[in-house]
Amino acid sequence: AAVQDGDAIAVVGCTGNVGRLATIRLASMGKYEMRGVARSKEKAEGCFDEKLGLSFFEGDTRSPGAGLTEALAGASVVVMTTGTTAFPTKAWEGDNTPEEVDNKGVRNVVDAWIAANAGAPAAMKRFVLMSSVGVTRRKEFPFVILNLAGVLDAKAAGEDHLKAKAEEVGFDYTIVRPGQLFGGPYDNNYYLGTLFQLDKDAGVQNVAVEAGDRLLGKLLQRALRSDTGLGRWVGRQVREQGSFSN
Repeated sequence: AAVQDGDAIAVVGCTGNVGRLATIRLASMGKYEMRGVARSKEKAEGCFDEKLGLSFFEGDTRSPGAGLTEALAGASVVVMTTGTTAFPTKAWEGDNTPEEVDNKGVRNVVDAWIAANAGAPAAMKRFVLMSSVGVTRRKEFPFVILNLAGVLDAKAAGEDHLKAKAEEVGFDYTIVRPGQLFGGPYDNNYYLGTLFQLDKDAGVQNVAVEAGDRLLGKLLQRALRSDTGLGRWVGRQVREQGSFSN
């Protein structure tokens, strides 16, 4: 179902690099009831301009509770941008491993969304999931290296759960699989793109470059529009209309 003006959209992981930019883009349109979901409501409130009119909810995808349920109740769309590093770093501390974040976390949010809207499943329109390039080729080079610690296996399991539940309940979904991202915000130093600020020398390269986080935020925004060719191209819906990347 197409997303309409006035629909509630919940961005899970709104304080992350991509989640923050996706939230700003959607809220700036002034068309939707925007909800930001993060582990720390206080941190979320400090990331955005009050003029955007966002509502914030505290919720942990690893152990869903009342805050996550409240955020997802009545939400027509869920945009999930959480993730962790492919290899062990400080980002893995506190059970932030790929299995907990990319598999169980996705499962928990999908199931919590369904449970929170059990009385009105027809209102559930679309789930947009940020995944990763290489998920369907994780046994091939070079993705087998990226998957040495199981990050692509975890993402694949989370994707599979989303697809199964979408078919069972009847909502649409879009899965976006980007490659290495670069560009600000630079306050997350666990990823290569931000740690080394890979876009800093873009001006001297003989290529046109747009910051990955910003471009992906724009892509996630446009993925909500099922009536556009881009919306069909970037991901997979229940009827398997196409794939952004393997």
